Amino acid sequence: MTPFSQKRIAFVRTTIALFTFTSFAAGHSASAIEKLFFVSDAFQGAGSSITQQSIADSKAVANKVEERIQEAYNNYGWNSHIITTELNNASGSLAQYENVIDEVWSPLLSYVHAVPGNHDYNTYNASGFYSYFDNSETYHSFKIETGAKDWNIIGIDSNWDKLSFNQWQKQLSWLESEVQKEACTIVYFHHPRWSSGDHGNNSQMQDVWEILTRNNVELALSGHDHNFEIFDGMDEFGNRDNMGTIQIVAGIGGADVDSRDMGTIKPNSYQIIEKRHGFIEFILHDGLVVTGAYDEEGHAFGMYVNICH
Repeated sequence: MTPFSQKRIAFVRTTIALFTFTSFAAGHSASAIEKLFFVSDAFQGAGSSITQQSIADSKAVANKVEERIQEAYNNYGWNSHIITTELNNASGSLAQYENVIDEVWSPLLSYVHAVPGNHDYNTYNASGFYSYFDNSETYHSFKIETGAKDWNIIGIDSNWDKLSFNQWQKQLSWLESEVQKEACTIVYFHHPRWSSGDHGNNSQMQDVWEILTRNNVELALSGHDHNFEIFDGMDEFGNRDNMGTIQIVAGIGGADVDSRDMGTIKPNSYQIIEKRHGFIEFILHDGLVVTGAYDEEGHAFGMYVNICH
């Protein structure tokens, strides 16, 4: 029995390319498959400046994502979406978005569904983020139709210390309702509930985590810590649960990873990759998700298959 047991069929390392695009596409209708990319923590800087190294690293990640989007469409006719948290790991200003980040991400913006990170709030009320992405709410969702079991992709603002009490409660109420709409659900937000990275666990996200586990959400995606980590499915208390929610942490979109060290390894942590930039790629089918973690050169360092509830 694998660590993901009944719900998690298999975890395959880079050397065993289980489910390449060709083999996965062979027996499936193109109209029933779409791609989803997750990118978090890019363009690091101090104050008003963004480092040239992080610009180069962030550009490498974005270029590889764009390349894989085009390959998926040209080869298989698959549509794609990108979900992000904290593309601006510097001051969060509108000027940084428009003058630096836009140069790299403008070809991809039509695919992007974004939520802010803590650095976005270095600018008052994250006004740079909300202006650039033209968002009016702290939360949003979109549906990916893949067959009898469609996917609901939900993004929320996890900056509990920046939102008012009423904003936070409104978001929680909306989330409770939203996670019940489709058979398969992915929720993304910047601060992970569970993490072995240098920031560690975020107990302030417990209310969110309880909503996810209570409603059998498949995947929770976060950044904040600049490493890759995947957890076994867990229940509301963080105990291993074969039918629980999987937490993935991947703040590897271009911000500094070399100076970040792991903290205390948390229970149920299944795999950790340090000091590597990259992104997460999901192939969504009817009640099935194939998840791959890739570096900026497109080399896989983790892959697994998950069946939704």
